[in-house]
Order: sequence, then structure tokens, then C-alpha cells
Amino acid sequence: MNNLNPRTEATRASYDTIASDYAEEQINQLYPNSFEVYLLDYFIQQLDAQKSVCDLGCGSGQVAAYLHEQAVSTIGIDLSPMMIEQARRLHSDITFQQADMRALPFADNELAGIVAFYSLIHIPRTEMVNVLTELHRAIQHKGYLLLSFYLGREEDHRSEWFDKPVSLDFVLFTLPEMKRYLRQAGFKPEIVIEHSSTYRSEAPYGFILARKDRRRRSS
Repeated sequence: MNNLNPRTEATRASYDTIASDYAEEQINQLYPNSFEVYLLDYFIQQLDAQKSVCDLGCGSGQVAAYLHEQAVSTIGIDLSPMMIEQARRLHSDITFQQADMRALPFADNELAGIVAFYSLIHIPRTEMVNVLTELHRAIQHKGYLLLSFYLGREEDHRSEWFDKPVSLDFVLFTLPEMKRYLRQAGFKPEIVIEHSSTYRSEAPYGFILARKDRRRRSS
């Protein structure tokens, strides 16, 4: 993928490096009856069944696989080609494609919705509204975005993962902050939840289900 900025290129390269280890760790991590599954089920109920859903930042594809199991037409997108390779290996009946979320390979209004579980966490604050605006473009009017992220105000840097060298920056957001970004990009937050325990850790997480409004808002 050409013309990535240095930070994005480092993110891509890092996930390429750990793709097989990450896939092995995550393959059974979307537990039945977990909070994520509950939210995914609610999200599915809101969808236009005639259109596809994107699992954005799909990693090794566990969320895409769950959506597919629920008869939702699903496309997985990830920045890392090695992650896409792992997803295709594990879920050969689902379409996966490498792409940058800043330039999605979808026409305007093509998607019924987007799920972005823990994938916007690598986007700097200064770029968040632009990225959300691109997601807004690809979703149909009154379609939905379901996202999750780490709660906080700081940024963390990781230089090692699975005993391998990486260079990853994780951005933490508050719920009011993310709601503001969503509104600026043209979404209307409908469900906003802080949850203290997921399959990942005991740290707090934010979940937002937002509906696409017809027009973007300036503030």
C-alpha cells in the first residue's frame, strides 16, 4: 500500500509482524453471551438486510465470522496484508481485503453498517473526524456504526508484543470526546456505554452505537 504516513506504515508493519501470534490468541476470544456479542446482536437487528456490513480493522476475522454466522453479508477490511492472510486462512468463506480506513474501497452509501471493534484506537485525535467522515460516506442514510475503544485521555506506545519488536501507538478517548467527533462527522450517537470488563482485560472500555445522519455537523 503506497503513500502511508510514517505512523500508519509502522502500524501496518507491526501487525504484519505479529499476525500469526495475534490470530492464535484471538481465534476463540469472542465468547458466546459476552457483552460484545450482545451488542453485535442488537446491531444486526437494526440493519438493512439488502446491504453488506464491514468489519473494519478485522484482524484475524473473528467479528466478521460472527456476523457471517448470523447470515449478514460481511466484508473484512484491515491495514495489514498479513492479518488479511490469517483471516482468509481461518474464514475462507468470507471476503477480506487490505485497505486503509482513511480511503475505504466502497461506494457512497454502499454499506448497511460498519463494526469497528478496537480499530480506531490507532488513529490520532487530530485525524479522528476525517476518518469518521470517511466511514459516514460509505454507510447508507440511517445506517449504523458500532465502535469500541479504550477509555482514557492518554496515548500509550508499545515497542514489543508477543516477544517481537513493534511500534504501535494506542490512543485512549473519553466517551464525551468520541461522541463529539461522531457528531462532527455526521453521526448521531444512540447508545453510549462504559463497560469495565471484556474478554481483553478488566480495564474500562467505551461502546457507541451511532446512526448516520443525513448531513455532517460543524460542531
